[in-house]
Amino acid sequence: MQPPKKPTKKEKFQQTQKSHKSSEKTFETPKKKLNLFYVVIAAVAFILYANTLKNDYVLDDFSVIKENNIVNQGSKNIPYIFKTSYRTGYLNVNDGLYRPLSLAMFAIEWSLSPNNPALGHFINILVYILCGIVLFRVLVRILPQWHVNWILAVVLLFMAHPIHTEVVANIKSRDELLCFLFSFQSIYATLNYIDKNKLIYLLGSIIFLFLAFLAKESAILTLPLIICIIWFYRRDSLSKLFGIVTAILIPFAFYMLIRKTVLGTFTGIQNVTMLDNPIGTQSNIGLKLIGSIQVLSDYFKLFLVPHPLIYDYSYNSVPVQNEFSWGALAAVITVVAIVVLLIISYKKHAVLSFSLLSIFISLSLYTNLFITIGAAKAERFTFLASFGFCLALVYVVSRFLKIDLTGFQKGLVSTKNRVIVFLGILVLYSVKTISRNSNWKDNITLYTHDLALNPESAKTHYYLGNEIIKNLADKENDSLKKRALLYQGIKVVEKAVAIFPPYSDGYVQIGVGYFKMNKMDSAAIYFEKGLKYNPDNSVALSNYGAYLFNKGRYAEAIGIYDRTLKLNPRFVDAMVNLGSCYGATQQYDKAIVWFTQAYELDPTNQRTISLLALTYKNMNQLDKASYFQSLMQ
Repeated sequence: MQPPKKPTKKEKFQQTQKSHKSSEKTFETPKKKLNLFYVVIAAVAFILYANTLKNDYVLDDFSVIKENNIVNQGSKNIPYIFKTSYRTGYLNVNDGLYRPLSLAMFAIEWSLSPNNPALGHFINILVYILCGIVLFRVLVRILPQWHVNWILAVVLLFMAHPIHTEVVANIKSRDELLCFLFSFQSIYATLNYIDKNKLIYLLGSIIFLFLAFLAKESAILTLPLIICIIWFYRRDSLSKLFGIVTAILIPFAFYMLIRKTVLGTFTGIQNVTMLDNPIGTQSNIGLKLIGSIQVLSDYFKLFLVPHPLIYDYSYNSVPVQNEFSWGALAAVITVVAIVVLLIISYKKHAVLSFSLLSIFISLSLYTNLFITIGAAKAERFTFLASFGFCLALVYVVSRFLKIDLTGFQKGLVSTKNRVIVFLGILVLYSVKTISRNSNWKDNITLYTHDLALNPESAKTHYYLGNEIIKNLADKENDSLKKRALLYQGIKVVEKAVAIFPPYSDGYVQIGVGYFKMNKMDSAAIYFEKGLKYNPDNSVALSNYGAYLFNKGRYAEAIGIYDRTLKLNPRFVDAMVNLGSCYGATQQYDKAIVWFTQAYELDPTNQRTISLLALTYKNMNQLDKASYFQSLMQ
C-alpha cells in the first residue's frame, strides 16, 4: 500500500480557502447583533469625544474656518472653494494643496450656524463614528474566521486610541476623517466586487475613492492597501487585480487633472522650510534616511505608549541630524526588527504580517523618504496606519494569552481574565483620550500645556506668544495689564527666535507686540529683521507699512503696500492699509477702490466697513455712507 500523497502548495492553499469559507459560514453574525455592534461603536466614540463639544476653534481651525474669508461667507462660496487651493481664503496664495471637500462642509456649517465650533466638533464625532463602522465592516469581510467579538475589540481599541485626538478634536482634520471614511468604503466596495462579481460595486469603489481624493491627497494609499488585502485574503481573485487597479486609477487620474487645472501643477508648490520640516530639508541623503527611520520608530512608540501627545513636531522637536547617534542606531534596530517580524510571520501569522505591512504602507507618505511634505512628524499622519496597529495588538495579546480568536475556547487564561486584560487597555486609552481632549479646549490652553512638554520647539513658543499678543492682550481693557501681557508675549516669542534665529515670522510678531505698546522704533527694528530673513514676507511688509503710516510717511507706506499686494494679491489687511494711506492724503477715489476690493474679499471685516462709511462721508456721498454704517456691528 502506497503512503498518502503529500499535498502540493496549491492544494494546501485551496484547503485553507475552503476552511476560511467554512469558518465564514459558521460565524455569520445575525444582522441584529451587527446593528448592536454599530450602536456600541457609536456610543463609545461619542463618550470618548463628548467633551470636545464645548471646545473652541483651535490651531488650524482658524486658517480653514474662522479666519478663512472664503469659508466664512458660507455655502454660496462652494463653487469657488472647488476652484481654489486649500488655504486661499486665509493665506491668500496658492498653497499647493487641493482638498475642497472638508472646506465645502465647513462653508455649509457656517451658513447653518455661523461661528459655532460646537457644530463642527459634533460633525467630526459623527464622521469618526462612521469611520469605526466602516472599518468594522471591512475587517469582518477579510477575517471571516475571527469571532466577531474580537473584531469589535480591534475597532473599539481603534476608536479609543489617544493618538487620534488631534484628528477628532481639531475640526480642521475633517480632511483626515473623510479620507479614511471614503477610502475604507472604497475597499469595502472592492471586496463586494470580488466576492459578488458585480460591476456596480466596482463603480461604487471608484466613486468613493474619488471622494477620498477630494478630502486629501493621501487617498492614493488606498491602492496599495487594496492590493495588500487581495494578496493576503483574496488571493484566489488575483486574476481580477489588473482590472481593479485600472479602475482605481480612474479617480486618481481625474483628481490629478482637476488639481492641475486649479493649482497649475501636479505636484504642488508648497515651500517646505527647515523650521517646518528639518528632515525633509536635509541635504545629506544618509542623514535624511536616518531621520526618516527615527520618525518611523517614533510612530511605533506612540502607537504603543501614546504619551506625550503634542500638536507640533517642527524644529527643534525633531532635531536636525548632523551625525549618526546612538538614538539613531536604536531607531534603525527597531524598524529593522519590525520588518524582520513582518517577513518571518508571513506564513504562520499572516494577520500580524498583514497588520505590520499595512502600517508601513499607511506611513510611507509621511516619512519624508519618498516625497517631502510640509511637516517632519504629526500625530494626524498616523490615523490610517493605526488600524493596523490595533489589529496587531489584539492578535499579539491573543497569542500571549492563548486566546482562540475563532471563539472563546478555554486556554491558559480564563475568559473573564481575558476580558479584563482587553478592558484594561481600553480604559487606559480612553482615560488618556478624554484627558487629551481637554487640552484642545482653546488656543491658550493647548499652547500653554504643550509648551511645557515640548520646550525645544520654536513654533510652540511662537504660537503661544502670538496668541498672547494677537488675542489675549487685545481682550484686556486695563492698560497696565494689557501692557504686561504684550511684554509677556514678546518674551515668549523671543525664545522662539533664540531656538531658530532665521525665524522671520517670529521677529515680525515681536514687532507687532512693540507696535501695540506704541514703541514704534522698536517695532520697526523687528519688522526689518523679519524682512532680512524673508524679503518676501508679506505680513512683515504690511506691518512695516503700518509703522510708516503711523509716522506719517504715507508715500513710503504706499510703496510698501504696492509691493505687498504684488506678492499677495488677496491680502485684505494690506488693501485696507493701502486705502487708509490714500484716505489720509485725501485721495478718496483711490481709497474707495482698495476698500471695495477688501470688502468684496471679506464682507465681514468691520474695519473695512467702517472705513468705507467714513470715506463715503468725507466724499459727501451720504447714502453710501449710511448703507455701510448700517452694516457696522
